[in-house]
Amino acid sequence: TYKWDDGEEQRIDINATTIDQEIDVPMGTHNITVVLVDVNEERTTKEEKVMGTTKPIINVETDDAGEYYLITITDEVSLQKVDLNIRGEARTITVEDGKKELKYKIKLNDNDENRLEITAYNVDGIASDTIRRTANKTNR
Repeated sequence: TYKWDDGEEQRIDINATTIDQEIDVPMGTHNITVVLVDVNEERTTKEEKVMGTTKPIINVETDDAGEYYLITITDEVSLQKVDLNIRGEARTITVEDGKKELKYKIKLNDNDENRLEITAYNVDGIASDTIRRTANKTNR
């Protein structure tokens, strides 16, 4: 069985010597208690503190005119920092406390590959997937 904090016990029936079971973790910091019972009714209890969180999400597009990267970064809890590399120039942006969404508009250079690499981190230290894009400015 397992239970979150002081919640109701959830039972998992096992008929093997090993188990690989996914358990949904609620958002925030919680205690999980797992009780294993063997065929001789002997119990082993393990309690652990876990953090339920999600990765920040990054969306990168170019505007209709093909002149800018339009970047939106979101997190369910709060963002902490963003590592951004545009055309080989790396910088880290520190996010003000409590911000859940950031938007950036970065101008694309003429005659350049405008390589972009971006990773966001939330206040729990969880990193987003690293997004890599290359765009050429549309000449009109």
